[in-house]
Amino acid sequence: MVFVGMLAIGAAIVLGFFAFILLASIILVLAGIIGVRVWWVGRKLRKLHDVAGNTGAGRNDETGIIEGEYRVESTRRERERQ
Repeated sequence: MVFVGMLAIGAAIVLGFFAFILLASIILVLAGIIGVRVWWVGRKLRKLHDVAGNTGAGRNDETGIIEGEYRVESTRRERERQ
């Protein structure tokens, strides 16, 4: 009876080890995929930022002022009348 118990404990340890290895490898693969994705998106954002910075549209680099225009679509009074 003790022999059967030792076999059961040994089998549980071996199966637990392989389950741990399988789970750890799945986690490592997913972490790698997520890491590559984050790096890729960051790279694309840096490229967009560089392209937008090189055009200089509406920027005055000497003073650091960004020029632009705006138009008021509606005011509070107009919304209250409706």
